[in-house]
Amino acid sequence: KIVIFYLDSEDEIKFSKATKVSEEAKDFILICLEKDPRDRFTLPELLEHPFLTHVENVSMVELY
Repeated sequence: KIVIFYLDSEDEIKFSKATKVSEEAKDFILICLEKDPRDRFTLPELLEHPFLTHVENVSMVELY
């Protein structure tokens, strides 16, 4: 379960203390939620993120 706090467009996105995911997962989520389009990762960059590249034994079929 992931709980994200986001109150205003000027506020920093924060995770609830109850969020039990890896730091890599949190980093990936924050990157995906980047507000400024100039700072957003491209799809190829996202696919190279450690959160995705460190996954073992997961086929693409399982992702859908």
